[in-house]
Amino acid sequence: SNVGDLAKFLAFLSSEDDTGIVGKTSKREMKRIQVKTGDEGDRFYGLGTSITERRGEQYFGHGGGFQGFTTRVLVNKKSNIGVIVLTNSIDAWVEEITLGVHDVFSRMNEEAIKKQVSNLRKFEGYYRDRWGDIVVVQAGNKLITKSPFEALEEKVATLSPTRKNEFRI
Repeated sequence: SNVGDLAKFLAFLSSEDDTGIVGKTSKREMKRIQVKTGDEGDRFYGLGTSITERRGEQYFGHGGGFQGFTTRVLVNKKSNIGVIVLTNSIDAWVEEITLGVHDVFSRMNEEAIKKQVSNLRKFEGYYRDRWGDIVVVQAGNKLITKSPFEALEEKVATLSPTRKNEFRI
């Protein structure tokens, strides 16, 4: 599959639209906890979906893999934000990567999003160096960064401007 197809799948599952092959009642059942999958108490199955609970938020989605590839898609039920991760590695931590990206978005509350300073948006994105990946997002009138592989509480940093188009962590 590809990102476009997975985005359509997430949009379909997220919608409350009752037109189409699967009605809204069935979609609600797909996203409702049907079976607990482990002793931790934070992983469940819906109907054809997986459900994860983390820090009081509930996510639904689907994942899979095939010789050398793994995929994970998750939607935050409350914010309706979806994240799609495709990797070319069978042992990638796709669940943690996907939840890590969700953690970054959860740091930005709705009020901060409304008050965004537009000139900082051009710095948002994924950055990579030999030490690893980081995500940079705007939160209000500042930029914050963290690794998508770490829990929300770990290593969240604010970027401080040093000169035009330069920042220090």
